[in-house]
Amino acid sequence: MGGRLTRRLGERLRRWQFRRLPPPAAEARPSPRSSYVLPTGYGLLFAAVLYVMLLAALNYALNLGLLWVFWLTGVGLLGVLDGYRNLLRVRLSAAPGRPVFAGETGYFLVAVENDSDRPARALRLHAPDGSVLCFDVPARGRRELRVPVPTARRGPLPLPPLRLDTRAPLYIVRCWTWLALDARLLVYPRPAGSRRLPQPAGGTGASRPRLDGDADFDGLRRYRPGDPPSRIYWPAVARSGEKQVKVFRGDGEGVLWLDAALAPQADWEQRLSQLCRWVLAAQRAGLRWGLRLPGVTVPPAAGAAHRHRCLTVLACHGLD
Repeated sequence: MGGRLTRRLGERLRRWQFRRLPPPAAEARPSPRSSYVLPTGYGLLFAAVLYVMLLAALNYALNLGLLWVFWLTGVGLLGVLDGYRNLLRVRLSAAPGRPVFAGETGYFLVAVENDSDRPARALRLHAPDGSVLCFDVPARGRRELRVPVPTARRGPLPLPPLRLDTRAPLYIVRCWTWLALDARLLVYPRPAGSRRLPQPAGGTGASRPRLDGDADFDGLRRYRPGDPPSRIYWPAVARSGEKQVKVFRGDGEGVLWLDAALAPQADWEQRLSQLCRWVLAAQRAGLRWGLRLPGVTVPPAAGAAHRHRCLTVLACHGLD
């Protein structure tokens, strides 16, 4: 009962803090309006000890005891102020990492810059997956962090608000803030379904597409962007430095079309997962393939750039 009540209060406090955040921007800096300070367990113990010392000094009229209490109180207040300023010294910016498949862990590249003449010490960044990144930023310095984010669904994934906090220098208070950064990570559909590719256009009825080993060698031609690496004639590259590509008879007949209508699954998300798996299989086989979806057609090509284009279409299809 107590745990559920604590979680419910924590969720309400978090929603209230999120409402006070400015809109996501390319850079974000902690502001007094969205920064908060609360005592830690050591801070409560420190305050209780000072209160007991104050009562004893007043009861026995100990001037030296009063001086000691007031001096410790001043040190504590200066520690609170320094910790608050320690948080306000930095500004953050974020950029997405490489695209990932749904279910994998994605990473955002977060840069933390310190524009002041004093270092920012003992900062902690709470990642969306529950991990905590601890770091320092030197004066006029910069730190780069890889922030892990769990992925569950395909499409552009915005970076959730990040919590930045510190307990330096005395660890008697915790100063924290929430920062909203405008960065999106592309999440491909999860590859699933059968690995067997559909029959390419103009095929001979074989159960798999035509590969290089199934056709007769017909000469060399100059390399064109998008040609698969498996077709490059590397001995010519070693001799002259010019890339040449092997040509086989029947290459014009081996164009593979990956059509959503060919996926056997009834659920649309499962169809996209099947198409994603076919795209990866066609890339590994060194084929030229095209992609057909309702309202979208990607012309046949090959290579890593074409793979990324097809997977991007699958990731964003049907999303606002």
